[in-house]
Amino acid sequence: MWQPYILVGAGLRHFVVANDDFNTSSVQESEDVIHFPVGAGIAMRYEGLVLDLRALLRGTGETELTGLDNANLHSGSIDLKAGWEL
Repeated sequence: MWQPYILVGAGLRHFVVANDDFNTSSVQESEDVIHFPVGAGIAMRYEGLVLDLRALLRGTGETELTGLDNANLHSGSIDLKAGWEL
């Protein structure tokens, strides 16, 4: 009925600034950023009902996308999802 889990991974995101002719900020036109998602959660199944609660942190490697020293694009989330299995 209960299924705890952990997750780890690595990925690459490619950012592109649209309408860069009008961009007056210090953001670069494009950049590849490596990220490392890690998280934990627990799923519960009961008579077809599925609930999934997870916490996720996405740390990033160094980037020059913003033009600032030591800038990061770290993010995190806590999600609760519900579904039904047939």
